[in-house]
Parts: sequence; structure tokens; C-alpha cells
Amino acid sequence: MLYRISHYLSNDKNQWTSIYDIDNSNYNLNLDTYLQWEKIHIDCIMGFVNMLSDENYIIKKFEAIEPLDKNNDRNKKQPYKMIIDDYCSPIYQSLYLGQSQYEKKDIITLIKILLREEAWFVIESENMSIDVGFDYYIHIDTSRNISDEFKNFYLMKGILIEDWIN
Repeated sequence: MLYRISHYLSNDKNQWTSIYDIDNSNYNLNLDTYLQWEKIHIDCIMGFVNMLSDENYIIKKFEAIEPLDKNNDRNKKQPYKMIIDDYCSPIYQSLYLGQSQYEKKDIITLIKILLREEAWFVIESENMSIDVGFDYYIHIDTSRNISDEFKNFYLMKGILIEDWIN
């Protein structure tokens, strides 16, 4: 089954779509609010991961994102320090050195890298794949059907889990 996860519960076109929307006057998004939403998204993804017995994950289609430039206006925003810390993490460094095999315990960090637009890749295991796309849409393809209870649990937290046809 293919699922799409998002925080878009309405057709409002003025919803934030990126970590770089923090403190943008068009959105009501500060760093604390962003981190709360990021955690809810990660918890939801980990809910999918924890339903399976997979312990080993492979990174495919890795694409490096242009390194941060302190002089770029985008990088003068609040998340800059947090992203610089991420760049120094062992998992981030291993990605850029070409490592492609990771364990279940690394998934949270890998998801943060994707959500924070620090790199792009697909996380795959024997029974699932995770793809974080444009505008904070997350696609999960899994061998397991997700219950309505699971979907409703996250809907109450502001996350929409949709059956998705590619």
C-alpha cells in the first residue's frame, strides 16, 4: 500500500511547506512550532517503521543539497545553527561519504535530514520505502495495511494519512 502523509488538512494555500518558512511573515511558524510539527511527522513515520520487523535500511537515490553558505539569505534564518549541527553529525557525514546501509535506530536522524532539506534520498527496507518529497509530503510504500485507528490517531494530531495512488 502507498500512503501520503501531510499536515495539510484544508485547501488553504498559505500553509508552510519548508523549514525555511520559519519566521516568514506569510506563515505562523516559529522554530518551536516547526520542531513540534517535525516531531509529529517523525512519530508518524516511526509508527509505520515500528509495525514492521525490518532492522536494516538502505539509502537509494542520494542527492546532496548545496552546502550552506552563510552569505545566502536563506541561511541567515533561524534554522541555520540547527542545520550546521546536523551537518556535523556522524550519520550526515556518513551519507556524504557514500554509506548506504543503516539500522532502524538511525531512521529518526535520516528523516530529520530529509525534512530539513539537507539532502534528498529514499529510505528502503525489505517491506517499505520512505520518500520525503516537495512541500513536506511524505510517501510511504509498505507491505502492511494501516488501520483506520492509526490514521485517526494522527489525524487528531493534525496529520493526514491518505491512501495514495502513484
